[in-house]
Amino acid sequence: MHDMFDAKLQASFEAANAHRSGIEAFKKLAKRDPAVAAARVSKGFPLAMQRIRAQARELYGVDIAREGWKEQFKQKHHSDAEAGLLLMAANNYSVCSWCQTKLDAYAADGSLSDEERAAKVCEVGVEALRGLEAVLLHNLQEESYRTSGEAARFGKDTLAARLAGQLATRISVRTNKPLAKGLDDIREHNKPARRERLVALKEHSEQVTGDFTVEEYLGLQRFVYRVTEAVRTEVGAERMYILTFGSNQGNSHVHWHVVPLPPGALRGAAEHVDQLEQGGI
Repeated sequence: MHDMFDAKLQASFEAANAHRSGIEAFKKLAKRDPAVAAARVSKGFPLAMQRIRAQARELYGVDIAREGWKEQFKQKHHSDAEAGLLLMAANNYSVCSWCQTKLDAYAADGSLSDEERAAKVCEVGVEALRGLEAVLLHNLQEESYRTSGEAARFGKDTLAARLAGQLATRISVRTNKPLAKGLDDIREHNKPARRERLVALKEHSEQVTGDFTVEEYLGLQRFVYRVTEAVRTEVGAERMYILTFGSNQGNSHVHWHVVPLPPGALRGAAEHVDQLEQGGI
């Protein structure tokens, strides 16, 4: 991973890496001592729900656990930023509430052994950690659509940086060991292990050409050329593919895939790219 990130991207990478590390640490605890991990989950959700609910009541004067809180909030005068923060708090509360419902069901299920119940509770803990991160991304996306001007730009740029940070943790061979092994399998072992590169735009962009001036686009493609040549030389690719995917409804940001075709590969380009996509590379 390149060390010279923009400060905002670096912070996003560190946050995403900490989030991923937290999930992995909990999964290890659940495997080593499921009873202890399950107890932490069972104790943590009621406390988290109580804290989120109390903060929303104190800051915005509404009880997000009760029906009609949105109408109650609309009667008060708050900024768009405050509305966004309250919505995120409500979504976090919903995630915790949904998980607590599952925990209650497992606690009442007499057919489960203690070991089976602990395992299921630990699974809920992992789901919650992932769900809370998804809430943040969802709220950033909503803010970019709901607001305009500088607020919308801030939402889009923060979302882009956060997604870049998540992507970095997924493609980093320091944190993604299966990916490292897969890259090793197509790399000549007498070559140095420089196997990855993440390049992220500092601002949110959606259109592959329309969001850039001609000079910006050509400058970016010169960089894509240098990265592609470096990858081709490093892995000894038979040929290289450069692709850009996405939609405004799904991945509403522009990105390029630089994909090497391993030497002697028998499958076609489309099949090869599809396999890489499914494998998360």
